[in-house]
Amino acid sequence: MGILHLLGYLLAIVGGLWLLVVAFRTSILWGLACFIPFGGLIFALLHLEESKAPFLTALAGVAIMFLTR
Repeated sequence: MGILHLLGYLLAIVGGLWLLVVAFRTSILWGLACFIPFGGLIFALLHLEESKAPFLTALAGVAIMFLTR
């Protein structure tokens, strides 16, 4: 595993946790919905104003992981 791959992995984790925190700040139900498949994605799309930065951080991490594979 290369250093860039590890960086992408860490970015994806940080972005995902950040998105989870933003979802719980919105409401407990949105926070819990992030634990079901596509719940975080649906939250990010419906609340783009609040979730833009964490969603793009996680997306950048996933992109880096796939590009360095």
